[in-house]
Amino acid sequence: MPKIKIKYYTLIYFFIIFLSSGIVNTICAVFAIILHESGHIFLLNLSGSKINSITLYPQGADIQKKHDLNSYGVDIAVAASGPLLNLITALLLYIPAKNYEVLNVFFIYNIIYAVFNLLPVKGLDGGHVLESFLLLKTENHIADYIMKAAAVLIIIPLWIVSVYLLLFFPENTNPTLFLLCLFLFASVFLN
Repeated sequence: MPKIKIKYYTLIYFFIIFLSSGIVNTICAVFAIILHESGHIFLLNLSGSKINSITLYPQGADIQKKHDLNSYGVDIAVAASGPLLNLITALLLYIPAKNYEVLNVFFIYNIIYAVFNLLPVKGLDGGHVLESFLLLKTENHIADYIMKAAAVLIIIPLWIVSVYLLLFFPENTNPTLFLLCLFLFASVFLN
């Protein structure tokens, strides 16, 4: 059984969602993340990898394998499996979500986590896919430079949009995107 850890700021993140959006949004966000991470875990188990630990973060989880012997192709498939499961779930919920508010909220969180996690930023699944692809084609230091450049080009505009939404549409916006951008920026540049 893998060791499961939850970072304190993950709890703060979900508490802020609860305060700004209520219990339904919080529960739907948590279940969308659990579903997302289940996709990764399922494919890791299918590939024969043994999981050592799972650390929960606001944008998902860091799943540490006991042995890092997978090929880049398997790593890319595992990284893509979480967003893919969110998208499949959203597709299955598309029609029923129109009639039930809770399903609509869960549908939206699945879309959000799939799209957000596909961004090519280190710490997200899209970043893992891009990094694995770059490591197939180039040296570590070049791949690292490209990953940091991609992070700047993506995180800063998203952060600006989040600040704009919070300032000019506060009644219709929660601070989730703002907090995720801050977390991603810190995880990419303060490591």
